[in-house]
Amino acid sequence: KAASNILAKHSLYGEACAADVEKGIEILERNAAEGNAVACCTLGEYYLNGKAAPLDKNKAFNCFKAGKECDDYACYLPYLKCLTFGWGTEQMRELAFEQLSDFVASPCARSDAFSLIGRFYEEGWGGAEVNYEKACYYYLLGLLNDYARDEITRDGDCKIETLLKCCNEDSTEENPESENGLGRLYEQGLYFPKDEKKA
Repeated sequence: KAASNILAKHSLYGEACAADVEKGIEILERNAAEGNAVACCTLGEYYLNGKAAPLDKNKAFNCFKAGKECDDYACYLPYLKCLTFGWGTEQMRELAFEQLSDFVASPCARSDAFSLIGRFYEEGWGGAEVNYEKACYYYLLGLLNDYARDEITRDGDCKIETLLKCCNEDSTEENPESENGLGRLYEQGLYFPKDEKKA
C-alpha cells in the first residue's frame, strides 16, 4: 500500500509522471477503503484544504475518523480539530476535550495538540475549566521542539519558568497557534502581566 500511496501523490502532483489528479484520488480512496491509515490521513488533508481534491469537509472528517480508528496518530489531531470546530461534523467540544486530554498525555502528541488543548483551557471549551496557567503551560509546550519537550518532560521539571527559559533558548519551533495564544495572554493580562510589546 505504501507504494500505491506514493504513486497516488506522484499522480496528483505530476512528479515522475504526468499529473492525473483523478487517478491519484482514486488510488488514495481505494487504499483508504481498504483501511490504509496513511491514505485516510492524506486524503483527509486534501479534502479539508481543497488541495488536489475538491473541498469537502464531510469527506475529510470521515477520512480522519477512519484513520484514527486504524490507530494512526497522524489522524488523531485533524480528527479532534474537526470535532472542535465542527468541520464536516457536528461540533462536539466535550468529546474533543476528553480525547485530546488523553492524546496530549501520550508520547505521540506534538506541538499542535498542545496548542489546541491550551485553547480549550483559555476559552473554557468543552467543559474545560478556564485556567490561564494551564493554557500558558500548554502553549509553551507547543512552542518547544520535540527533543526539548521530551527532555523536559522526562526530567519532570515542567514548571512554566523552565518552559519560558527553554523557549528563550534555541529549542523552539514555529507554531502560530501557540504564539497567538501566548500573545492573547500577554495582550489581555490573563496570566502574565499585561504587556503589549510581548503580545
